[in-house]
Amino acid sequence: FDFAAEDLDLTSVAAEEALGEAVIGNAEIALRRDAPVTLRQFDIRGESYAASAAGTVEIVGRDLSVDGRASVEAQDLSVFAGLAGRPLSGAAQIEAEGAGTVLGGSASVEATISSQDLAIGLAELDAMTEGDATLRVEVFRDETGTGLKALQIESDHAEITGSGFIASDRGEVQVTAQVRDLSRVRDALSGPGSVQVSATAPAPIGPWTGTARATAFDSSVSVDGALRIEEPASFEGAASADISDLSRFAALLDRPLTGAIVGDVSGRLSLDLNDIDAGVDLTGRNLRVGIAYVDQLLDGDITLNGQLEKSGDEIAVSDFALSGTTLSANGTARVGGDDGEIDVQARLSDVSRFVSGLSGPLTAEVQATQSGGSWNVDASATGPGGSSADIGGQVAADASSANVDITGRAPLLLASRFIEPRTLEGDLRFDLGLNGPLQLSSINGTLSSSGARFADPAQGIALDGIDTRVEMSGSSANVTLSGQVRGGGSISVQGPVALTAPNAANLQIDLRNVAITDPELYTTTASGNLTIDGPVTGGALIAGRIALGTTEIRVPTSTATGVSSIPEIQHIGEPATSRATRARAGLIGEDAAGGGDGPVFPLDIRVDALNRMFIRGRGLDAELGGSLRVAGTTADIAPDGQFDLIRGRLDILGRRLTLTEGRAQLIGDLDPDIFLVAETNAEEVTVRIVVSGKASAPEISFLSEPELPEDEVLARLLFGRGIENLSALQAAQLVSAVATLSGRGGGGVISRIRESTGLDDLDVTTDETGQTSLRVGRYLSDNVYTDATVGGDGEAEINLNLDVTNTITLRGSVSTTGSTGLGVFIERDY
Repeated sequence: FDFAAEDLDLTSVAAEEALGEAVIGNAEIALRRDAPVTLRQFDIRGESYAASAAGTVEIVGRDLSVDGRASVEAQDLSVFAGLAGRPLSGAAQIEAEGAGTVLGGSASVEATISSQDLAIGLAELDAMTEGDATLRVEVFRDETGTGLKALQIESDHAEITGSGFIASDRGEVQVTAQVRDLSRVRDALSGPGSVQVSATAPAPIGPWTGTARATAFDSSVSVDGALRIEEPASFEGAASADISDLSRFAALLDRPLTGAIVGDVSGRLSLDLNDIDAGVDLTGRNLRVGIAYVDQLLDGDITLNGQLEKSGDEIAVSDFALSGTTLSANGTARVGGDDGEIDVQARLSDVSRFVSGLSGPLTAEVQATQSGGSWNVDASATGPGGSSADIGGQVAADASSANVDITGRAPLLLASRFIEPRTLEGDLRFDLGLNGPLQLSSINGTLSSSGARFADPAQGIALDGIDTRVEMSGSSANVTLSGQVRGGGSISVQGPVALTAPNAANLQIDLRNVAITDPELYTTTASGNLTIDGPVTGGALIAGRIALGTTEIRVPTSTATGVSSIPEIQHIGEPATSRATRARAGLIGEDAAGGGDGPVFPLDIRVDALNRMFIRGRGLDAELGGSLRVAGTTADIAPDGQFDLIRGRLDILGRRLTLTEGRAQLIGDLDPDIFLVAETNAEEVTVRIVVSGKASAPEISFLSEPELPEDEVLARLLFGRGIENLSALQAAQLVSAVATLSGRGGGGVISRIRESTGLDDLDVTTDETGQTSLRVGRYLSDNVYTDATVGGDGEAEINLNLDVTNTITLRGSVSTTGSTGLGVFIERDY
């Protein structure tokens, strides 16, 4: 009997839904007496695939023996995604042949699958089968069991081989996988890697015992033990790791890792991690995790040993020991149950790794026992410089509240790393109690220091002898602080500060003769009162009134130097320590000390300097008085005010010019704009010398009526004749005068004598007859000024000025010739 059919429409509703296209089939079957049933041809095809099969079926005793072959060619595997229940793509060709008995259960199958860009929706596996890939597999089953005789997968990117066998009384499996470039598995990895697994079992459900080894980047991890599949699944055995270069895994963990690790872990654990009993023995060398202070703790060689046990929620660590170059610790702990205990000791070899200027070891000991719903805690720590801390009391088991006492002392240098480049030195004593929830409002007690020191190099501020007392109560702290400014004067601060955001404060600041200086520009002292009202984390208003004492504004002797500025340097591979140094020196823009990232405070400060504000340099000696308002913010100071001329002169080669007009004005910055005018008559010419511009770089102008060239004006002023009539000596003197006015002549002998004697004014003059006079002046108080003049003929005169108000001045004089004078002067600016 022969049967043949061609182009049969085998499409069913289910097939059309699954495949999305029609199914056409051909079949040819031959049936002969005393011969096997032969399937000569069986083909099915669709638009994107084709499959064929051929074989025989024979009755052997009471069983059926099947022997045949099949092939499938699919140009688009996505057609079968519905049947497979997962996303498929790519193309594949399958060739298979095999034989077996239906009832006897024996069978053998060999198959070869060739694919192009095969993908099954598993990213890691899809990356391995991209391009051309070949799978060869041999499977058999007989009376002894089922076996995987051979498995071989080859692609452009990986090679996998394996074999295995499962029977009622045993099981075994061997798998080896090699990946040519691990970046196809994870973008963060690169280079080749391999995995080898070998395991056996006395039964299919285990326990499976064997070994596994993975290698990559000259590093390896191996596991040797027994895996039990029955519930609860568990593993018992040992694992070892030898990772020579952690930096190869940095991108994988998204951390800048370096160093090496060698170690072993052995013991037992359930795969749900509810039951663990394992020992750990690890050694690390030069470990770095990209966290500066953690990296310092891990410096050098470090070892970790201990035993970890977990049963349900209870965790116990015993025989714990950490030993390193910087940090060592040991102890035991048991937590998570109804009762528990902790006993840990730790030692930091030298705190100088973390606190500049402070060296020596730091030791700590913590003992705690759990009773009911709370822990009884007894902890202590000792460090260099006599620092110590003791903590004792009770802490709730859920850490929701506590009732503990905290006492001791600590070096203020510990705070320096949080305020760099500023430094804080001295001892802080604390006597605190925490009673209630773990928050600041539950703390009561005091913090105090005596004789502390603070320095801010970026702002040129240094305080000595700082005495501080902070009384904490509830959610606020009352601060009392006083200190001496290193350059002179004192500062005191008093008032409350809230301990909760935004930390509102109402602080009163008292300044007494505080020295303020810019070595290149000015020196002065400040006295007055300021307030800080508002949040100290940013936004608090700083307001008040300050009076300046004797103020010296220096006109620089030169606006140019022989040293050019350093050009911008690009730093490649700069160490962290170098960058930190440049930041402290203010060389990294906003990263520099005092940069733009700190809190900003608005300003409203009035500054008064009604007299004794002197501008000196380049032959100029002037006294001014006035006031200004400092507005803006601490990040953008905006001063606005003016100081007007009280008295002054301009010296050029012994010629004395009295200043007739002058002012110093601050608008927008702290470098004042000055405008000073000296006027005299010389050889029927009215000469005016104008000093104007920024105090740091003023300009000198020579004007005359009638208008003459500047060198001609200066010649007539100094020598009473035109420049064409000057002698060689007078020409040299003229050059010297120009040098003085342009800032290259220095301050002069008279200026140096005045500075060394502490006088406010010192002057040597020569009149038209050649007589020399000496005048000295000094403020006796804020509103009383006196000067004395002694002539070359022995006559002397003393003058006294008393400023009754800002506009009324009493002036009196007496001389050795017996003449006296008294006057009332009223001055007002319009």
